[in-house]
Amino acid sequence: MAYTMDFIDGAAAESFRGEVSAFLTGAWQPDERCGPDLTEFVKHFLLAAIKRGYLYRSVPRRFGGSEQPVDVIRAQVSRSESSKGSSTSWPTWLSMRNRPGH
Repeated sequence: MAYTMDFIDGAAAESFRGEVSAFLTGAWQPDERCGPDLTEFVKHFLLAAIKRGYLYRSVPRRFGGSEQPVDVIRAQVSRSESSKGSSTSWPTWLSMRNRPGH
């Protein structure tokens, strides 16, 4: 008999999941932007995600991150929500060198 543990369940994780999902749905609206307009949009999107602690969670603020305490559940929830679909996903094509402030 195999046992598995799902640490992602729970009221706090589900609340955070809803928060991240709502942010992605509302904030990630690149529409038909391209060139400098898209670059500026992505910069503001990333800054908002970092400010809320959804992105670059363990990276210190002085290096462009959100300097969040280690929380594997929140990190996993953020990753899983951002990979659900192209309309509500982090712009994963960005490399670390494209973080705002760098």
